Amino acid sequence: MRGTKLGAFVGGLAVLLGTVTGIARADEVVRTDGKVVRGRIVSETPDALVLEVQSAGLAMRQRVPRALVKSISREAREGPGYCVVPIRGELGMAVTPEALRDAIDLAKQAGATFVVLAFDSDGGDEAAAEDLAKLVRDHDAPGFRVVALVKRATGSAAIVAVACRDIYLLGDARLAADVPAGKTAPSLLRSIRISARETGHHPDWVRGVLETEAEPTPPAAARTTKDGRRAPVVARLAAGGASSGTTATATATAASLDALRDGLGLTAWYEADERPRHVMAYAAGAEERARAKVREAEARREAARRAAIGEAELGMAGPTSPAAMGGGGDAVAAAEKRLADAQVAHEQAMRDIEQRCAASLRDEKRNGATIERTRKVEQYWASVKQREEQAYKERCYQLTTSVAEAKRQQFNSASAR
Repeated sequence: MRGTKLGAFVGGLAVLLGTVTGIARADEVVRTDGKVVRGRIVSETPDALVLEVQSAGLAMRQRVPRALVKSISREAREGPGYCVVPIRGELGMAVTPEALRDAIDLAKQAGATFVVLAFDSDGGDEAAAEDLAKLVRDHDAPGFRVVALVKRATGSAAIVAVACRDIYLLGDARLAADVPAGKTAPSLLRSIRISARETGHHPDWVRGVLETEAEPTPPAAARTTKDGRRAPVVARLAAGGASSGTTATATATAASLDALRDGLGLTAWYEADERPRHVMAYAAGAEERARAKVREAEARREAARRAAIGEAELGMAGPTSPAAMGGGGDAVAAAEKRLADAQVAHEQAMRDIEQRCAASLRDEKRNGATIERTRKVEQYWASVKQREEQAYKERCYQLTTSVAEAKRQQFNSASAR
């Protein structure tokens, strides 16, 4: 699934994000009917307020007439803004360049000064890691800093981590190539070295990442590099910032973010937008959902195969090879191939529908769609999926019957010989 666009704004993220406490904040509008609207106030007029609210991972704008407003509580925003982007799971699968690009774009739209990449990954696809690292380097600039908060970044995940100019290690963090004993990984080591060199990290520290089993000691911080740019910083945070959680954003707990804030020399900061979390959290969950769909498809295919041959083989005795059955095996093989092809076509159709649904939702979001409009779009695509499922069931029944008939004919032909 590498390279597939994952539809960053599709729902189902509340469970993944609900475990992080002390981070999510918002403006709050209490209506005269007692209902509470939480979100970010993006515009105000004498007649109404407009809030950007989160609903199932989608960011939508909701208008509240002034006449219906009882009270307003505004989030206190002190210091620069930050956004958290979890880098958790397999690179190229759970973490993709497309999702990271979307997350960074959202952070910029929200006016964030810092993007915190919260690492808890053992790597994955090296090509995807190199693309992710290039995104990090391309976007890190004065006024917009990409910071690595590392719980674990091993294997190809280290390529991405060392692309950050600011690397902060949690108390028990591990940042290393982690090449298994007795094996070599020249392309991985070369990619880590190149990524670190292009970012400007100290060569001795990089050598430690590549060669040692223990986490190398962060070098003494320098103020600038020879070309006048801000020098990279590698520092270890206090042990109190470490986290042993296993949720999608466990690395970026309130405690670890407070420790990172102090490490950056800030007295205060605020989360500018939660949507970058949503993008990566959905990407991480999408891979597991895709694998579950594959398992379900394989189970359905096996059930169909058993149903197709069950009756034909009932009571069958003697040789059952195509040659022994007078060549009837060719017809059976052709029927089974049509059934398998139908399964493949159905899976592709469902993937296409998912991608088109995600594209439609992104377009609606850019156009400032209302919650009601977004729900209608989701309902439409749900009906498209339902029609495809029904058509496939009917087609599968027809093909299963064809396979069973071919088996019967094969058996009758063999019995007559």
